[in-house]
Amino acid sequence: MNHPEQSSMSQIVVLACSILVCFASTILFIPKSAVLNRLGAAVALSCLQHSLYTSLLTSSLPPAQITGISLFSWGLYANATEQILLSRYNADDVLTVKERPLGRLLSTVAQFLRAVGMYFSLRRVGLRGEVPMKHRAPTNSVRFITTRIIQCLCCYLVLDAIFLAPRPEKHLITREKQSLFKLTSLTREDLIFRFATALGNWVIGYVSVRLAHGLIAAVSVLLGLSKPEDWPHLNGPISSWSTVRTFWGTFWHRLFRKALAGWGDFIPDNVLRLRRGTLLSRYLRLTLAFFASGLMHRCIHYFYRLEAGERYEMETYFLLQPLAIMFEDAVQTATVHTPLPRPLRWIIGFTWFCIFTTWVTPLFLYPTMRVADPGQLLPFSVVGHFMKYY
Repeated sequence: MNHPEQSSMSQIVVLACSILVCFASTILFIPKSAVLNRLGAAVALSCLQHSLYTSLLTSSLPPAQITGISLFSWGLYANATEQILLSRYNADDVLTVKERPLGRLLSTVAQFLRAVGMYFSLRRVGLRGEVPMKHRAPTNSVRFITTRIIQCLCCYLVLDAIFLAPRPEKHLITREKQSLFKLTSLTREDLIFRFATALGNWVIGYVSVRLAHGLIAAVSVLLGLSKPEDWPHLNGPISSWSTVRTFWGTFWHRLFRKALAGWGDFIPDNVLRLRRGTLLSRYLRLTLAFFASGLMHRCIHYFYRLEAGERYEMETYFLLQPLAIMFEDAVQTATVHTPLPRPLRWIIGFTWFCIFTTWVTPLFLYPTMRVADPGQLLPFSVVGHFMKYY
């Protein structure tokens, strides 16, 4: 059996740099009215992204690290193509909304660096189409960097401790145990494990994103590439865990909101010409945005070498989210005049959210847990090294 040639790290770096050059050149030199030219640039960007993806697939990195890098790269790609084809950013958009009225002039090098930075501007802070979010209170750079470093250290140690936990017993994560409908065969142990793994998955996701986001923010401000006010709060309050809608729309990070929602809005608004505000338009846009997220997460299937019968679990999981939101909307509409205290409504909503999450999360999580050795997400273990001596 022939195995693909292993990709080198230099090859991956060259491809990543080529993507940035392609994107920045498109923003600066192709007018937003030149639709066909921009479409061609998007095709070129897609080819480079696919090459980067396949290079990661055949690299020597552990699957856990490859998955994290790949997910982020596909999110950046979706963000970039949205900027090129839908928002149609051009050379004028390298200036922030506040800088435009001042008529500030930038050198060619400065414009190029600004355009490269836009590739990573997931929430479009200061740009046209900024994602609504809670901004930070004014603070100085030293305090911001110190706070982010402490936060990163805490997140790293939490993840390190979690990853030292023993792997689950095989009988708890069989294909039958991840079923959405054969629930009567589940034992009490299965239900407890199902809830614990669902909770653990979201804790790991939450802490991992905060670690990566905090590290990038600290380095960016330290190098003078951005200011503290360019880094709004990442998550909403935990009290928003009352429904599936508020979990995704308020609590969870909005890093890919513009990229995914932009493509989700395009078909109903520009292809089908549905009138905004109708139920069909609202729910179709919602469903397409979650479906796009499912496609972005599809790379997990290849990195973990999942079986053919588990090929569409990721898309199924994300398509169940808008169905849950539609159900919530229907229940809330039917009970809007029911005199329930707000705390009681929150408790009922939170209970529903926990039940739904426990029900659907094993669909995509258990297959990855059955992989023999996914490797470590973190480069080294501090807690593990400490435990060897104590």
